[in-house]
Amino acid sequence: MKTTIYYFTGTGNSLATARRLAKNLGEDCELQGIAGLVNQDKITPGAYRLGIVFPIYFMGLPKIVEDFVSKLDLSKTKYTFGVVTIGNPISNTKMVLNQLKTTLEKNGNTLDAGYNVRFVDNYSVMLKIPPMEKQLVINESAMKKVDTIGLKVLAEEKGIENGNPLLSWFIGGMYKKWRKNLPEVNKKFYVLDSCNSCKICEKICPVANISFNNEKPSWNGNCQECLACLHFCPQNAIHRNKKTESNPQYKFAGTSTADIINQKR
Repeated sequence: MKTTIYYFTGTGNSLATARRLAKNLGEDCELQGIAGLVNQDKITPGAYRLGIVFPIYFMGLPKIVEDFVSKLDLSKTKYTFGVVTIGNPISNTKMVLNQLKTTLEKNGNTLDAGYNVRFVDNYSVMLKIPPMEKQLVINESAMKKVDTIGLKVLAEEKGIENGNPLLSWFIGGMYKKWRKNLPEVNKKFYVLDSCNSCKICEKICPVANISFNNEKPSWNGNCQECLACLHFCPQNAIHRNKKTESNPQYKFAGTSTADIINQKR
């Protein structure tokens, strides 16, 4: 039975999840980047099973993921599952999976199962990126859980996995505020003098939100706050605040710049 897994990724956690799931689900499984489908008006997959893998942003769906899901017609799909990758252990993932479910249902679609996997949190704007040794421990544990999810998908188990409800009411309000203020995020990026105009940031942005002006990048009003530009800058020249300047860059081990760019194909 054919399976299609759609994914959105900023620094490789969700891509690693999608790849591992595809390996576990067998040869008849294809991966498709959500960023490559943003300009389509309607998407009707032909796969028997369909997965949506994405990161949590302030307890909710990334805007690009919500926009994509709202275009889906799953009339040919028999089993749909979602996997949300998280960094903060207090995340109430049931909240975001219910948001995914509700968005699907608006077009008559269903969500049969939903799961969460904890990776290293890449949000260096607010949080401290752990040392490499700890990153490897966290992410190795994450991949073991992905293997378990793969078995559940093969068995077509149903149900949405519970998340941590701690502070969910507060952080749920933060999500609404974050979405409202998302257009303003563009103004918060800045570039250090170490920028050499390599234009990797322009190429890697999943929504083509970065352009160059006087050999320096500028952000043009459609930022998703995935932070791919920040974490993959070869000169570590792109930042949001002093916290990102003091933090190391993060990407899931083995994730290349080309991997992030290719999600747009």
